[in-house]
Amino acid sequence: MLWHPRAGTVVNSQQDDTQCWASLLPNGNPDARSDLAAEFLIGERAWDGSAQVPGSAPVVVRYGLPDGRIRTELTITQDTVTRSVQGTSALTEQIPLVLRPDDRVAFADGTPVSYNANAAATATGLTIRRGGTTIAISWGSPLAATVTATTVTFLRDAARRLHVLRIPHGGTLTTSIRLR
Repeated sequence: MLWHPRAGTVVNSQQDDTQCWASLLPNGNPDARSDLAAEFLIGERAWDGSAQVPGSAPVVVRYGLPDGRIRTELTITQDTVTRSVQGTSALTEQIPLVLRPDDRVAFADGTPVSYNANAAATATGLTIRRGGTTIAISWGSPLAATVTATTVTFLRDAARRLHVLRIPHGGTLTTSIRLR
């Protein structure tokens, strides 16, 4: 779950192939289904404290499929989560977003994304405006992306609905989610 103190939940990954934050292989299987080998770092030192580097730099998690088909580096700072993926074949980045009815959502090219509806655009990112918070998701180059509404809702009011952002790419993609 990616949560922000003013915006609330932005990403909520489920234990479901179509609703997890993952890279999808050409056959549709998510890398998250596998037993991923991971390395955790805080700044330049391992979590076990084995390397002594001063400062409180970002938290970094590196993980991948055992056979090396996908390698991912997740970097977490105070206001940004960046996920860099390198694969040996074409992949689809999948991000399960939690949207509210009053969110203002649009792809970077201006294409609107309505609550509880599907949308598609060729764009470099997606922006969610929720109250006074802006959630900017960017992936750099223009790619054909989709947002698909699901039937999954959260909390008693059921107003927070899961929408899945999918970005097909050639095998290498860096996606950043910046909260401001």
